[in-house]
Amino acid sequence: MKMVDLSLYLFIVLVLMFLIFKNIQLKKKFNKSVETLFQVYIDKNIIENATKTQLADFKDTSSIEKQSQENFILFLNQSRDWAFKYIEDVQKAIDEFLNKVEPIVEYHKAYGQVVAISPWTQQLDKISEAVDQLKMVMPKEKDEL
Repeated sequence: MKMVDLSLYLFIVLVLMFLIFKNIQLKKKFNKSVETLFQVYIDKNIIENATKTQLADFKDTSSIEKQSQENFILFLNQSRDWAFKYIEDVQKAIDEFLNKVEPIVEYHKAYGQVVAISPWTQQLDKISEAVDQLKMVMPKEKDEL
């Protein structure tokens, strides 16, 4: 009977050791699973915060882009106004120039060739051609249209 008791005792000890060993393995797996779960939770929070930051940055960038577009449109409007004013000023200056020079050029066209050729005849011919070209690029008056 002792042999049976000893073998039974040995069997129980072996089963108990096996169960202890399995318990230790299971505890290691559980700890690793808990660690992985915590890491996933931490990663989720990091990604969530990064996403919120990126969204805030995107909103800031969007408002900056919108402000840049508004500034660019304002610049275009101011440039257009400046260009129109410049064109008007240039046209007025050309009109004043033509009003002062045109009588001289017309007199030269009509009577310049009759008078003896002077050193200024060739220059007045060039000025006459330039005035004619200038008159061609000037807009027609509203009354004439």
